[in-house]
Amino acid sequence: MKYIYKYRYVLAAVVLVLCVAFELSGSSIGAWNKYLGNVDEESMEKDLLGTYREIRSDEWALNTPMAFSQYYNRDGEFPYFSSTLRGTDTDTFIVYGQPVKSWEVIFRPFHWGYLFLSPAKGLSFFWCGRLLALLLVSFEFGLYLFHKRKSYAAVYAVLLCFSPAVQWWFAINGLVEMLVMGQAALLIGIAYLRTESYKKRACLVFPLVLCMGGYILTFYPSWQLPLGYVYLALLIGIVIRENRPGMLSWKKDIPILALFLILLGAAMGSIFLKSWDTVQTVLNTAYPGKRSFHGGDTLKILLNWAGNIIFPYRTANLGISNVCEAASMFSFFPLGILAALWVLIKERKKDPMLISIFAGTVVMSLYCITPWPSWLAKITLFSMSQSERTVLAAGLFNLLLLLYALHISEKAIPVKWCLACAGFLSIFSVAWLSRQYPDLYTGIAVPLIFGIFFTGFFLGSAALGKKGCKFLATYSMIIAVAGGGGVMVNPLHSGADAVLENPVTQAIRETVQEDPENGLWIVENMGNPYINLPIVAGAPTINCTNTYPAIERWEKIDTKGKRRDVYNRYAHIEIVLSGKKKTSFRNPTVDGMLVKLAVKDLETLDVKHIFTDRALEEYETENISFRVRKQIGTFYIYDVIYG
Repeated sequence: MKYIYKYRYVLAAVVLVLCVAFELSGSSIGAWNKYLGNVDEESMEKDLLGTYREIRSDEWALNTPMAFSQYYNRDGEFPYFSSTLRGTDTDTFIVYGQPVKSWEVIFRPFHWGYLFLSPAKGLSFFWCGRLLALLLVSFEFGLYLFHKRKSYAAVYAVLLCFSPAVQWWFAINGLVEMLVMGQAALLIGIAYLRTESYKKRACLVFPLVLCMGGYILTFYPSWQLPLGYVYLALLIGIVIRENRPGMLSWKKDIPILALFLILLGAAMGSIFLKSWDTVQTVLNTAYPGKRSFHGGDTLKILLNWAGNIIFPYRTANLGISNVCEAASMFSFFPLGILAALWVLIKERKKDPMLISIFAGTVVMSLYCITPWPSWLAKITLFSMSQSERTVLAAGLFNLLLLLYALHISEKAIPVKWCLACAGFLSIFSVAWLSRQYPDLYTGIAVPLIFGIFFTGFFLGSAALGKKGCKFLATYSMIIAVAGGGGVMVNPLHSGADAVLENPVTQAIRETVQEDPENGLWIVENMGNPYINLPIVAGAPTINCTNTYPAIERWEKIDTKGKRRDVYNRYAHIEIVLSGKKKTSFRNPTVDGMLVKLAVKDLETLDVKHIFTDRALEEYETENISFRVRKQIGTFYIYDVIYG
């Protein structure tokens, strides 16, 4: 193990190179086989380990196709503004950030692979690079937090990286980037406070700008804000821990701080100025728009850390509409709070780091458990984060609190107390959660989850006083890795042929190449994921997922703006041709839009090609006809002929 520790960065680099060479990723891109077919069983691309997660459509049916579309863009590779997405100029950087061939990409290092590698290898670099970075950065921060105790650092890194909440949300919304950049920024801050050399301090400004810029540009306040509070609590503890006479010289440190603010402000100002119209459009949408939240109603998610072990194996029978929304951290909640109280009250330790983490844990847990008055939510900025997202940061707080309390504790709890504590917490947790998740807590799952609760609570409490720590570490590794609650969430997949080399995709690409005018496309009579297939082949598609609305386009049809709230949103858009004279709009879901399009409005939208799964000849009119250009199995590509 000492060699693994000594050469961890070399080993990580070797693993990354091998993974990229073999095009390995955790993408659920294999799900496309189910929807596209047209591939014989022997040549069908399969997952090497685990299975694809259809529920993660935001990844395999949206984020990944958007990234691949940057390779085949009619405006050149990796544009900042792409006319492939939405069939009109679309900001690819600021919302659902994609790789761009522009200086701004320095803040998104995990996109660099796309710029120099093939799509499949770029995808591999994106997945594997982020996984390795999160493990390494978390381990390094754990070494600092737990005073170079490698076992604690390893447990922290593994439990964080392979927590179900992290793995179910691994590829989207910038969660991993927030965890990597936030912890890296803290490590840079620690290095700043520890060095006496002001040349080194000045040099540390540049990586700190990259980390802070990368964090800001995830552009997802629902996680940025609560995780920001986690880092703030840790920063307070760090500053107090590192405090010493002469640590800071205002005459020398203020200019360095000013340099940091100038560089960060200039970079972010330039980016947001470039994307200002996009930002304003997003903030003024009906969804997500300017939402306000008050917390509460997520105690069941925070408490159900043991039940998450079942999620990868029974996602279809949990009685949960979206298993990702129910995923939580391996937090051992509420054991961390109890352990901290033991250390603070019984052992009378006034450790600043413990107090800071404890205060943050209590406050954030309360926001998740009970609704707050609107005024309190607003002044604390929690109104920007729904409790379903805040609960992830609360889980991280609880994990940090437990491990740190165990790390500094010196008085052991009698075994009989540990057994009583574990028994009570386990019985309460299973009994209460059985009412919240009746379809999950059935059959063999009940004693299994009870056993996970009991073992975790017992070993966690028994580890106080530095006894039983090895057993807790072993248990933690088992539930995070061998138990599969986190590891088995995403598949191990090789390649990207399921979508890139499928006959349907190839037919769309051929049509695009044969069209010198590069006319606009719609996907007809099919919703997600089909709406995002043409963009993979470089087809400018009106109704691919619109990450922000193309209001001017829809106002050509809705001239009086009566249905503006329907299309003024982030939306997965399904278009169905209608024989009626007037086009109608409605929202079947908050992030969905169904357009029953009058045939005459095809010309209004300037549609030239249609990708569909049905014959369209019955919708022809005197002025509009349809010509089959290609047929691939049950799918058709039509040219629209006007006049």
